Amino acid sequence: MADKREIEVWESPYDLQILQDNNWNLEVAKSVLKADGTLLYNVIWQSRNLGPSTNISWKTDYALNWTAQPPSPGASVTVRGIWRPCNKGDVYDIDKHGLFVPSSAAASPDYLKVGTVNYLADNSTPIHIVVGVKNTNIPPSYDVIYVDPVALPLNSSGSYQPKETAKWWYAAGEKAGSFANIDITSYKEIDFTEPAPDTEKYYYSTTYLYNTGKWAISEHNLLQALFRPSLFLSEANHENDPVQIAETLLYWPAIRLISFTLTIEKKHQQPLFVYLKKQWEVKYSGITATWESDNKLSVTFGGKKQKVAHGLAEIGVSIDELGSDIQAALGLASKNTKDMPSGEEWNVTASATPNGTADGTADGTADE
Repeated sequence: MADKREIEVWESPYDLQILQDNNWNLEVAKSVLKADGTLLYNVIWQSRNLGPSTNISWKTDYALNWTAQPPSPGASVTVRGIWRPCNKGDVYDIDKHGLFVPSSAAASPDYLKVGTVNYLADNSTPIHIVVGVKNTNIPPSYDVIYVDPVALPLNSSGSYQPKETAKWWYAAGEKAGSFANIDITSYKEIDFTEPAPDTEKYYYSTTYLYNTGKWAISEHNLLQALFRPSLFLSEANHENDPVQIAETLLYWPAIRLISFTLTIEKKHQQPLFVYLKKQWEVKYSGITATWESDNKLSVTFGGKKQKVAHGLAEIGVSIDELGSDIQAALGLASKNTKDMPSGEEWNVTASATPNGTADGTADGTADE
């Protein structure tokens, strides 16, 4: 039995309301590799109305069909043949009636192959090969995931390798089974050929962070990764308040403003940041900073270093963890460098981000 691949898409009440107000749907596409090595997405496989949780899944059961219709963005795909279930390595000809029949042509490992085309639609039109994936309808049929943009004339052949790579995004006005120019900036793409390295499952969880325009993804359940536990304890002040829900989100990048009580001289500003960055880079990546004034340093943390792709650390860390790491580095700098004046104190807060909450306050005194 083919292994099932699964994407769990969920949205917080805060983001869901905004996405629905924009009339967006969840769009999903699957890829096909042609014999020339070109990986293409050109059909919207699924288009779903938004809800708190949406499950997208498929098994690696594929079939071939054909259409006389060249790809045209937005147009629905109309298949005109009869679906021919195929395993990778199978070869079928298309006979003079437009039917798939066994072929004597050499197989192409890992590809669904059309050996020879002996048919023209309406006696004159070269056909386009269609690849489909099995759906859960009763009786089961196939959903279109790809249409070859190159028509196959008489006596030609074609090879197609369905890949377990999926891409998803939000859009308005698109529909399943239609051609698409999948040229979008805010999408997520994952290769399901192998199971996730940490969980060893063909499963990923994902959510769209509207305030950043980015997708967060994990091979674990994002419900535990992105929210403080209190959000799911049915606290009355959190249940129906989109603002408080938004403030509970933890994700990258994280921007923190360090406000010093005493002025940091310009000649000490860069050396101080270099020292702090060296401490933080043990755990975090993508660290940049801007001195907004002689006593205000804005620091951006791009992410948390990790060994496993799509692990929980890719999403974020707790506010307390990040705050503690910032305070620890400042404390070391006050003791081990001469870049802070004697008696320096500081305050660390979140800076104009959807996180919207302070990390806390700490005092430090530089060594004489």
